[in-house]
Amino acid sequence: YVEGDSVNTIDPTGLGGYILYGGAFELSQVDVEAGVVKPVLFEGLATDISRDGTKLATVVSSEAGPAIVVMEIGTGEEEIYSVPNEFDQVGDATFNLDGSKVAYHTTITSAEPNVEETAVFVIDLATGEQTEFDRQEGLYEIIWQDNDRPIVE
Repeated sequence: YVEGDSVNTIDPTGLGGYILYGGAFELSQVDVEAGVVKPVLFEGLATDISRDGTKLATVVSSEAGPAIVVMEIGTGEEEIYSVPNEFDQVGDATFNLDGSKVAYHTTITSAEPNVEETAVFVIDLATGEQTEFDRQEGLYEIIWQDNDRPIVE
C-alpha cells in the first residue's frame, strides 16, 4: 500500500499463505505469493470457517429444502446435512472450538405475523448425527463456550 511518498509492503499471514474473501453468494481464495485468485464456493452463504482454517460451513437452499454444507477448504470435499423437514429457514452455522461440531439455527415461520419458532441443532461431524439442542420463539446467535456446549442468545 502507498503511504505518503513511500510504498510499504505487508507480510500476509492469512490462513497458510492465502486469504479467503467473499461477497453475496461466492467465496474466493487469494494466494498472495502466486497472485492467483481462485473460486472456492458459489451458490451458498459461507457462515463460518473453522479455527484451523481447514473447513468452511455454508448454508444452501434447494428444491429439497435448506441444508448445511461443510467443505474441506484444501480438497473441496463436501458433506451435506439436511435440515429437518418441519423447518423452512436456516440461519448461521458455527464451528465449535476444535472444528469437530457445527451448530446452526433453523426456523418455522408461522402463519401469524412476527411469530417464529426457532431450534438450534448440533451436528457431530465425525458421526453425522444431528441433535436438537434448544427450541423456543425468536432468533439466536450461537457462540460456543467449549467443544460440547453452544451458548444461544
